[in-house]
Amino acid sequence: MKTRSLIAIGFALFHLCMIVCGALRWPFGTGHSGTRLLKIYGVWSGTAGDYAFYASIGETAIARITSINETGESFSYDIGRTTSEVDLRLNSMLDLMSGVDEADSQSRALAAYELGRNLHAQTVMVQFYRYRIPSMAAYRNGTRPGLDEFYQAQFVRKNQ
Repeated sequence: MKTRSLIAIGFALFHLCMIVCGALRWPFGTGHSGTRLLKIYGVWSGTAGDYAFYASIGETAIARITSINETGESFSYDIGRTTSEVDLRLNSMLDLMSGVDEADSQSRALAAYELGRNLHAQTVMVQFYRYRIPSMAAYRNGTRPGLDEFYQAQFVRKNQ
C-alpha cells in the first residue's frame, strides 16, 4: 500500500474512534493541549455528539449581540437559535468557548464583526448565555427552560 492510503486509513480509523467515544459519552479530558485539540476536532467535525437525539441536551451556548446607533436605537440578534450553517458553526465555537476561558477574545471578535458590518453602530453589547433544558422529571416538577447569562461586555466605536 502507498503511504497516502495508509494515512487515509489511519485518519478514518481515528475519526471512527472519535465517533464511538462521542456516542459512549467518554470525555477526552481537560487541561492538556492534545486533549484540547481533540475537543476542538470533535466539535467541528460533529464526532463529539452523543447521538442521543431524544435525550435531554443539557446546556447550549447562545450569544446575543446588541448594536446601538447615534440616535439611541438598538438592534439585537441571537446566534445559536437557528439552524443555518453559519449559525451552527458559530454555536460550535460558542460551545468550545464556554468550556474554555476565551470569552473575552470571542466577544471582541463578534463586536469587531458587528462594528464593521453596521457602520452606524456606536456601541455593541455582547452577552453570552447558556440555555438550560431541564430533565423531564424536573419539568414535571415545575422547572422551565431558561437562559443563564455567563458573560457580558460592551464595546464603543472610537471617533476618528
